[in-house]
Amino acid sequence: CRTALESGFSPVFLVLSDPDESYGKIPPGVTALTNSRHAEGMGTSLALAAAAVADSEAKALLVMLADQPAVTTGLLHRLIQLLDEPRTTIVLSDGGDRQGPPACFARCHFHEIAQLSGDQGGKSIAAAHGSGVALLVAPESVWDIDHESAWLAYCQQAL
Repeated sequence: CRTALESGFSPVFLVLSDPDESYGKIPPGVTALTNSRHAEGMGTSLALAAAAVADSEAKALLVMLADQPAVTTGLLHRLIQLLDEPRTTIVLSDGGDRQGPPACFARCHFHEIAQLSGDQGGKSIAAAHGSGVALLVAPESVWDIDHESAWLAYCQQAL
């Protein structure tokens, strides 16, 4: 959330499966959304965020994961810049062995994203719009910390 705020993006939403999981550390300027359907899959979290941002004047939905510590404001700005390219409506980060978040989706995709369910994520939207998808080489996006071993590897690499 802090990286998104430092990048100047607004509004910033944080999707939680349980409002207590934030431990009261939600930065000012961030709106927490509780996904009561989180057990159904990540698509429901994306759908909730897209519905929330649709009521704003945002030109894009920037999807970030809380467990990607190497993502910087510079990376986020590069994603947004690519979205300004002609015919580009989706930008995915390319971490080498995976493509995905952080990712940007132009406003024209908000309705599609709001319809996601189950384990469908942004990649399913991107697959349906191949010619409008751009990839941003972003090796820092590969660090998705889901386990302690991944955190230790990241810390070792960061030294």
